[in-house]
Amino acid sequence: MTDFIELDADCLAYTAAGRPSRQPILFVHGLMSHRGVWARTMEALQDEHYCVAIDLLGFGDSSKPAKGDYSIRAQAERVLQTADRLGFAQFGLAGHSMGGQIAMYLEANLAPHRVRQLASVSGVVTGRLSAYVRLANMQLVRTGRYFPWFYELFHTLSRQPRLANWMFNVWFADPAKVPFESWALDRRQAMNPAIYVSAYEAYRTIKATDLTPMLKGLSMPVLAIQGEQDGTVPVTDTRLLKEHVPQTDLVLFEQCGHFPMYETFETYIKCMKAFFQN
Repeated sequence: MTDFIELDADCLAYTAAGRPSRQPILFVHGLMSHRGVWARTMEALQDEHYCVAIDLLGFGDSSKPAKGDYSIRAQAERVLQTADRLGFAQFGLAGHSMGGQIAMYLEANLAPHRVRQLASVSGVVTGRLSAYVRLANMQLVRTGRYFPWFYELFHTLSRQPRLANWMFNVWFADPAKVPFESWALDRRQAMNPAIYVSAYEAYRTIKATDLTPMLKGLSMPVLAIQGEQDGTVPVTDTRLLKEHVPQTDLVLFEQCGHFPMYETFETYIKCMKAFFQN
């Protein structure tokens, strides 16, 4: 079930699972993604936690204002406002990709004493994505900013498994091994013409936000998860997190790309359960 929170003139969509009386965890998705990426994770954790996944402004079912502030700081402030509206005095945070960048920024700069635990799943640290993403994927995002019909074109092409596996090759270590329908919604959300502004602006702010100097501000337990074959965020970002934040539990999965929650779910969720249950 989708619920909404009004922030100023905009609405943020969110999905909740579990009992509100349990320890809360907020889940934050990545660039051109949506809250549904956390569906299986929330299902697995809901017996022990109150799980809330939000659609960031500009993505999923949330508002997509053409002149919205899509900076990492602004998105982090909205996540914190969501926690306030839901009455979370303290909470766990889990962020994927850009969502990891947002979660780390929030803890280091906005609410250092309110985040109990932080899980960074393929999280961005330096702001510098892989060479392939910078030179290929993001050129298409730039083009789509001025020609939104590009998204419709690529959404049509992505319905064919071979083309989709080629188009999204930076998502998985081996796209052919991930059931095609299991990430159909992710393809649709990534190719949604309505995100033509937010996707471009979000990419620009990812590049402009290097968290390295802020990492010393992370004071709570951290879980850093990533696939060794991640083609989107360099694995060096996750290693950097471990280097600067001694209390980080670093877990790297073999034969796994940018989405451990899809490619190596059983080992991934075992790590997430152990981390948040402590």
